[in-house]
Amino acid sequence: MLSTGDHKEIFVDCQHKFRGLVSAFKAKKFEKNRRHDHSFVFRRGYRDLMLEARAALHTSTFSKYLQWCGFHIANQLPELKRYPTGYDELQGVSWKDSKVSLEREILWIAARINQDHATVSHFRLYAEEIEKLVLSGDHTKAITLLKELESIHGASFWSVQLRIALEGVVGGLEGQKKYTSEVRSIYKAGLLNFIAYNTSVRNEDRVSIQKYTEDIQRRITDHSRYEDSVKSYMRHRLLNIWPNKIEEIADVLRVEQSHSLIDIYETFVSLVQHSTTSESNKELKTTVMAALNQTLTVNDFRLSKACLSFGLPVNSSFPLRQTKTADALALGNSYSAIKSALLPKDLLRRKADAWEYIYSGVALSFGSKTIKGGNLSDVSRLIASVLRQDHSSSAAYSRLLKVTTNFSGLPFANAIRNFVGLLYRSFPAQEWRPETISLNCPSIGVEDKVNFDLNLDQSPSNLLWGLLQNPNRDFGNLDSVAVKLFRCCGLLKSDDLELVLHDIESLRESKPRLLPALVIPLYLHALHESGHRQTIIELIADECSREKCRIDLLPIASTIESYTTEEYNRCGALLAPPIALHILWEITEKNTTASHLRFKLGQVIRRKDVQEPAKLINIMEKTPLPAHQLVYFLRHVCTCNWVDQVRVVKTTSEILHQRQNTCSVLRDLDPEREYEYTDEIMEISNRQLMSDGQWIVDRTRVQVDIGALTRWATRELSEEFYRYRDLAKVVTPAEYDELMRDILIENQISPQFSEFDEADTVLYSLLARVGHEFLNNSLFGLDYYLSKRIRHQSFVGLIRGPLELQNLITNKEKSGADYNINEELLERFSDCSKDILSKLSNTIERFSDSFDTAIIETKNKVIQIRSKENPHGLISFELGPQIVPIARVVLNDADTETFVKGAVGIMWALLDRSLGEVREYISGELKSRITIIFDEFRASLKSLVEGRSEYPEVDRTIGECSVAVQLALDDASSWFCRTSDKDALKRTFDTDQAVKISIEAAKKCLRGFEPNISVITSTSDVVVLPSTLVFIHDVIFVSLDNARVHSGLKNPKIHISVDPDLGNESFVIKTRCSAKSSTRIESEKKLAEIRENIERGEFHSKTKTEGGSGLYKIAAVVKQSTKGHLTFGFNDDEFEITVAYHFMGETLPIEEVL
Repeated sequence: MLSTGDHKEIFVDCQHKFRGLVSAFKAKKFEKNRRHDHSFVFRRGYRDLMLEARAALHTSTFSKYLQWCGFHIANQLPELKRYPTGYDELQGVSWKDSKVSLEREILWIAARINQDHATVSHFRLYAEEIEKLVLSGDHTKAITLLKELESIHGASFWSVQLRIALEGVVGGLEGQKKYTSEVRSIYKAGLLNFIAYNTSVRNEDRVSIQKYTEDIQRRITDHSRYEDSVKSYMRHRLLNIWPNKIEEIADVLRVEQSHSLIDIYETFVSLVQHSTTSESNKELKTTVMAALNQTLTVNDFRLSKACLSFGLPVNSSFPLRQTKTADALALGNSYSAIKSALLPKDLLRRKADAWEYIYSGVALSFGSKTIKGGNLSDVSRLIASVLRQDHSSSAAYSRLLKVTTNFSGLPFANAIRNFVGLLYRSFPAQEWRPETISLNCPSIGVEDKVNFDLNLDQSPSNLLWGLLQNPNRDFGNLDSVAVKLFRCCGLLKSDDLELVLHDIESLRESKPRLLPALVIPLYLHALHESGHRQTIIELIADECSREKCRIDLLPIASTIESYTTEEYNRCGALLAPPIALHILWEITEKNTTASHLRFKLGQVIRRKDVQEPAKLINIMEKTPLPAHQLVYFLRHVCTCNWVDQVRVVKTTSEILHQRQNTCSVLRDLDPEREYEYTDEIMEISNRQLMSDGQWIVDRTRVQVDIGALTRWATRELSEEFYRYRDLAKVVTPAEYDELMRDILIENQISPQFSEFDEADTVLYSLLARVGHEFLNNSLFGLDYYLSKRIRHQSFVGLIRGPLELQNLITNKEKSGADYNINEELLERFSDCSKDILSKLSNTIERFSDSFDTAIIETKNKVIQIRSKENPHGLISFELGPQIVPIARVVLNDADTETFVKGAVGIMWALLDRSLGEVREYISGELKSRITIIFDEFRASLKSLVEGRSEYPEVDRTIGECSVAVQLALDDASSWFCRTSDKDALKRTFDTDQAVKISIEAAKKCLRGFEPNISVITSTSDVVVLPSTLVFIHDVIFVSLDNARVHSGLKNPKIHISVDPDLGNESFVIKTRCSAKSSTRIESEKKLAEIRENIERGEFHSKTKTEGGSGLYKIAAVVKQSTKGHLTFGFNDDEFEITVAYHFMGETLPIEEVL
């Protein structure tokens, strides 16, 4: 322990340090390349000395030392005033400050405020005038006054944050961003940049306070350069949050002392008000009470109000609060109350008192007028909307929270925010403390909780407030509803819960329902304290289904999150448990809540008299189902997602059909949203149609053009077929099933068919020739369609798409070249060393190469017809002589066309095994290989950049892409399934639907390409069959793929026009795409070569290859008819493709279909 002599020595040492600062300032010695003038150096040194002295001096000498310093500054440094402070005091946090106890921090700050009380009082005069101007709506003059204040006392965080809010009101987003940019340019380091930027974000119209709070909490917590003490300070500065721990409160005060005296003072006042709450630490409260006496020299009603709250004596006198509006409300005279509330000029004649604005809001809540404004002068109408808890309340609450947060530097705004916090509570049994509002009100009245008699008159409002202390008093002349409300508050305070529940129930049933924003939280509080959990579940379900804004009003998660399944089961109301659980799940999204919800939803739907959601309307007469609860239940709970999880119905089609029935019922129950439900019914119908269309496109990728194969067989095999007919000896049809089973399962020849005659030889030759064309024909065979619809970009594009979308992979300019450098991914780690960046680039290229090798090998080697050229191809069938007995049965009494169809059926059956092998390869070997590639990439990346702030986000993106690629592989695998759903292939689509389906299916395989597509169809009164739909898809896919290659743009504008011409039996599809002129010369060379080959008819050999063969494949189809044609090339600044397809009667007028 230091002795008295030691303390004197420390005191003298601190004096010497001050003299050193003065000497340095007076000397004004020349320094080359000086960054700051002498005044800045002195102020920074004085700041550091103050922080050092608070830790070194004895607390009893704080005032003495500060007085000594103040005297010498005034007498030795009068010229200091000639140097404007500007932003000198916001330069940054001092690193010379040492941690001290909270008590020492508070006492030192109190001593500084006392020493500079004249400066603080002068600041408060300006602040009060600024507040008055803001409330009157004169924001421009408020800015002028704020600038004047800064010119006198320098900038502070208080002034900067308030100025940003004011600039936002006066100049909009552009004005406040301009000012913010100016402020942020002053210092590169320090807190000013961060605080100004995030305050600016908070003031943007589109940013809600709720979302801002989540985001800034995360940003502060994740900030890599801030110490924990600075993070605590930033939460207080940007969110007005005081930490719970004494040490962290001391950190906030310590960091604040690096800044302006105005900031120090306002933070001290905030701490004083925080310490008045019953939850605050006793040590904090005791220290604050001791410090308050030193600061009463400042002319600020907030300090005196805090003293009253603590029961300390004060010398100040307060004007009595006006009660005109409050008295009218207490008497039930709503007309007089509203009339008084509509006279804001009366309020502006005196210092702004938040209670008067609150009473005005209560009066206005009896009306129905809403307001779109969001200024501080609009608070009464915003409060009115909040108190009504109707459709406008959520928006009003958000605006009220936003404006009071943005203007939190003004006491009035803090008072209103405290009132909002009184309604929107964190816990159901949170203490009701309206007196916290009064701490920021300059007037005094019955609303202030003080420990001495105010000698107030017996006005109606004063009598009403007296019920909080004595709830059993009787006032016959006061409004009965107001009396019940205040009596409930008093009874709740005295724990007389039964009477509270009785009175509040009658308030809830009153017509009209008055002040639900007060009544509902009071009722919840009483129920919670009484332990009536089932009633709480029913209350939450009833109120929140009545008005969705009440979900924000009630502390739902902290109230019912811990409730068990059994407690929900005890509820008598049928719909209350699933509604309450759904509301809880939307807030928390916890799996346990979702599980409870599924169980309760299933219980409702599985009832014998229900079975599907729409049928609930049939039981309303015998089962009490409030209409608003049924609407919420059907609208929000009985959605496809939840009904699917309950497993009441088995198929997606049934789920969608039930949802349409539900929407149909909702149209009658909820006529205000009739159009919404009609749109959903139509959207489901369209979604089913789109799903069917895309299903057809995907399930016909493995295809053979049977019509073309039949025409070929008729032309080439008719003579040989009829020769067989003459020679044939066929077995009996009864043996067919047994023979087919032999072929498909055992693939063995039955002994009774081991010898063949001449007819069998001819038949086998016919089958072999048909089988060869079935697999290999370059215009209609399986390999042609594998090339056109799978190997040609679709497979690679689908699998590669997720990586291209997130810019995790690049391309090669040409075969054999290196990959383009992934500039976008490397930019995220731009501050790494050159060595690390080089290694990163190599890692990314290795990943790209390994990934592409895996999928390209699959495309080029595995998804091939097995042959000498492609020995690793998995697609084949063995057409051995054992097929002959089956063919005899199938082809009995057949003509050529029937023969081909029967033969094709046999071949698809034989092909099924190899298609299964392709599916297994993609789902097994390829998936595993891709997973290993991703794992190696993530591991390499981790070894290079783990620990950097950018790494977690990049790693998360890679993980999400890995999942997306696995899902894409599942999609690709499903392409190798032949459909047996004949009804699906009978579906028809109008032209608009066919084009939309085709574009969506094509974009799925071209995900890295993001064009802006517009579509015009000359008519939608034409219905197309699946065969035409598939061709439209092929054309649009090839057109978009060529636009991707030849436009040279990632986001080109593409216009697609579709013209079904029934007269000429043609379908004309024209695609125009904007293009870069720099790519045109090279593209035109390639296109000219393709055009020349097509004109010469030299394209059949190209139809089974990939890479630059899309146009050949389209030509192979359209050139089969003289009515078909294909043109492509550049026209001015656009790339253009026109395809005319002869559909030969496959497209029908809509009236013929209907």
